[in-house]
Amino acid sequence: MDESGQLEEVYEKIFTNLKADMFYSMLIDKETFVPSFMDLHTNMEIKTDISTPDETFPLDMSMQQIASCEYYGLNESFGIPDLSQAKDILDIQ
Repeated sequence: MDESGQLEEVYEKIFTNLKADMFYSMLIDKETFVPSFMDLHTNMEIKTDISTPDETFPLDMSMQQIASCEYYGLNESFGIPDLSQAKDILDIQ
């Protein structure tokens, strides 16, 4: 199996064994339906084994995230950066 196939297999195992709980509350303007604020609480757990051609090792990860987000400046214009000289990440590795 080539590298991309192995990576796809790892991602499939991770997402198959992913448990996530996400809770959020959002303040939305009644007239425009545009959000202005959000509180977020996330609990995530991944428990699986990851196999390479040479070895198998356990992946046991727990993560808790608490965030507060304020939305503003949604109607302001912004400049788009020049990406004409951008390089593909595969070309620089």
